[in-house]
Amino acid sequence: NSLDENRTYLNALHLKLAAQSAFNKMKTTAFPILLQRFMYKIRNGVDTESKDLSTSVVATFVFLRFICIAITNPKLYGLWKKQPNEKTLKFIVLLSRVIQNTAFGVEFSGEHDMKEVNDFIRVNTEPMRKWVEKID
Repeated sequence: NSLDENRTYLNALHLKLAAQSAFNKMKTTAFPILLQRFMYKIRNGVDTESKDLSTSVVATFVFLRFICIAITNPKLYGLWKKQPNEKTLKFIVLLSRVIQNTAFGVEFSGEHDMKEVNDFIRVNTEPMRKWVEKID
């Protein structure tokens, strides 16, 4: 149905724009120095000579423990003054999934509607990986 396709396209476009805005904000916001030191210790504590693996460990920690959790709980983390409504909450959960998948370079495969954001993931995985490498 053409109306459903248009709605899917617009929803994906909205998600991609929000994800790009979030990523741009991440790139221009200073990471707290104590967390930078902690990430340095994590990176150096990984028993490997693979830069990719140590970057993945840091990315996992940063995105799952800080960024995605703050996106999905904006009131708890002082980003918003009140709890988002159900529709907004659904959107920010999807936004968090897009950011997380981009950080890990994982495209959506099972959910048809979410496949529409895979081009964002492909374009932004490497820049996000480089951002993670700069944290420490």
